[in-house]
Amino acid sequence: MDIEPLLKYFVSKRVPYPEPPGRHQIRLMALFPGKWSDDISCEVFRVSWEGIPQMLAYKALSYAWGLPSRKDPTVLVNDCPVKVTINLEQALKYERSQDKYIILWVDALCIDQKNNSERTFQVSQMGRIYSKATAVVVFLGHGLGDRKTTSRRGSQLDQYRFEGTSADTVYTSRFLSRWKAPRTPKRVIESDVFCLVSILSRARNLVDPFASLDGIPQVALTAIFEGLRKLLTTRWWDRVWVVQEAVLAKAMTIRFGNASAPWKLLADVAGLCSQQRPFPKIQQVSASDIKVLSLLSKATDIDLLRQTWRQDDKPGLLFVLRKFSNRQASDERDKIYALLGLCNSEIPLTPDYSRTTIEAYRETTLDIIRGSNSLEVLSGDVGRKNRQDLPSWVPDWSATFGEHDRERVPFLSQYHACGKVSSTHIDAFPSPRTKQQMTLLAESLEAKDGLEGFLPHCLSRAIKDYGRQYPSCRDVCSKLVERCGPRGHLSLGTFTTPGFIKDEPEIPRRRFTDQELSTEPLGVREKEIWVDTPWEGCLRMRGKRIAVIAHSFNPVYTSSSMESVSDTIMDWLKNTLRYIENQTIQHTMKEFVTTLLSAVKKTPNGFERLEDKDQPAILEWFHARIEGRESSEGRFTTEEFNAFTDVLKLSVTMRAFFITDDGRMGLGPTSTAEGDIVHVLPGGNLPFILRRADPPTNVKQHIRVSQTFRLVGDCFLDGAIDPQLSFPQEGKAKRAYALSLVFLQYHFFLKGFL
Repeated sequence: MDIEPLLKYFVSKRVPYPEPPGRHQIRLMALFPGKWSDDISCEVFRVSWEGIPQMLAYKALSYAWGLPSRKDPTVLVNDCPVKVTINLEQALKYERSQDKYIILWVDALCIDQKNNSERTFQVSQMGRIYSKATAVVVFLGHGLGDRKTTSRRGSQLDQYRFEGTSADTVYTSRFLSRWKAPRTPKRVIESDVFCLVSILSRARNLVDPFASLDGIPQVALTAIFEGLRKLLTTRWWDRVWVVQEAVLAKAMTIRFGNASAPWKLLADVAGLCSQQRPFPKIQQVSASDIKVLSLLSKATDIDLLRQTWRQDDKPGLLFVLRKFSNRQASDERDKIYALLGLCNSEIPLTPDYSRTTIEAYRETTLDIIRGSNSLEVLSGDVGRKNRQDLPSWVPDWSATFGEHDRERVPFLSQYHACGKVSSTHIDAFPSPRTKQQMTLLAESLEAKDGLEGFLPHCLSRAIKDYGRQYPSCRDVCSKLVERCGPRGHLSLGTFTTPGFIKDEPEIPRRRFTDQELSTEPLGVREKEIWVDTPWEGCLRMRGKRIAVIAHSFNPVYTSSSMESVSDTIMDWLKNTLRYIENQTIQHTMKEFVTTLLSAVKKTPNGFERLEDKDQPAILEWFHARIEGRESSEGRFTTEEFNAFTDVLKLSVTMRAFFITDDGRMGLGPTSTAEGDIVHVLPGGNLPFILRRADPPTNVKQHIRVSQTFRLVGDCFLDGAIDPQLSFPQEGKAKRAYALSLVFLQYHFFLKGFL
């Protein structure tokens, strides 16, 4: 781009960020032309999505910031030196032209990183920024040589630009000739790696995609595959921000040193590897070389989300967090904020860098509960955390999410421990949906005759309390109270639930006197009263106690060796037969094997619940694959047995086997211990394991409840995976439970509107 059209955008004040962007504005940078050895210089200026100054066409840079060094380079921003990393400097040098200006958006230079309010707002614009860019350039690093070599090659500007079309044959033909020649090249360069990718991409529909490589010495192929491994293990692939940047891009180019290629080239090869078909064995391509291709799964995950996004099928935040929060971020809050732009609008969460990490993680968990009306966000081993200052019920998104917890997620749809009871979070401002559902309930009850038109009498007090707490709902609460009667109908349909969840519920924490609270002169009659204040860190809900864990056994930590898995399972069986004596061995075996499989089987369409007709097959599988007996009858195929083994690995890996005080068997988090208590909580497809714990010292002296708990995680418990929760019987308010940031407390708490 010529300089003349840009002059009207430039500012006279020579500081990097003279004014913050307005509401509909972002900053862009004009990268000045120069040779490879020249210092980087740019002009940063404001543009507007709407109005003046008019938006310009730009490319967005996606890169990994990289580690700081003692000699970090500087770039000139509006004539002012700004420190950057070597990785960013090299990315800019590769993008720079020798004779024209390049318009770019680069987060480190276009956002004032020291201004939290600007950073918060601009991060909320990231989705729009990357989706509106004419192209996104992914910089994977300086390539295969050291930086000195890179600088020499960069100065020559002999860049290889692959197109993902037949035009690439010029490069691939030259590549095959060079590497099949009697004297092969001494080292691999970046274009060789992209030639390999291009060849595999074109051959993805062939029986033998490696056929073109026949004739290249094995040593040479290993070196080329090693180059591919380096491309797929650069820091970019582990960075959480790149997911949004790549998914939203209209067009995307991968740059590795002085070679570049369209994203689709890499995605096509990733698709080849995700087909899970066996590759033909050829002498030149070793098993370790082929194993390198498994690293393309990182590209597969991103490309599948790109395809989903283009079909306007935006995923939920919980799905995206499970899929990508394992990636790295320099700011732990970005484990969440970097993914918000990819999600549907059910979660109203927005980036806010004034929040601490604990607050960000806590609000995210609550927002997911609000949006989903379920406790699915608490599934898995929630107790596995890097941060010990987090509440027990808040997942640690900064920790590596358990791969097996993620792979077990499809199981959840097969369970319905809480029946139709969902989770409904309430706070100081009831959601419009809550009020709407209450209004619909009142209208439906008024339209019914007899007892069908009345609620249980035990709900009237809770409804009155709710109306007092939320004045905007007072009228509809009055109508519902009128429809409460001693013989009210107990089947409440789809409009109500006992699943209210309250965070930071009020508790009486301190005694005051009228004098302390009054502004009147001294001498006012003293009267000691309780003042309710929020218990910071308490999440309160109603639940149902199921059983106490009487015995817990060693977990299966890995399923890489089926021999080791079988040994652990046989130890579980030995103890099961020892502790469960009041039923036949046949019945015990049936329950034991069902528990091992979490009552699930694998089918061509996914996972389904085990049925009675499956019992002969799973028992025969257990005898053959776990006990090591020979399968004599031959009624079942190897494929059927393999499917059960696949489910077993998902079911028991990183899980502990336990037996409850009433003789039931289950699988829970690895930290499951004797004395833990199994509860069903509203919105939980599976039961949850809770552990008794003392409340905080500053709360204990004031708390008027009997017990408090920590959340350990969800569990499979035989006989407790189908509806367990129900409304209390007429006139009886059953005990309810409160899950705090660290504790689950007993509390008489009954409010029941969806």
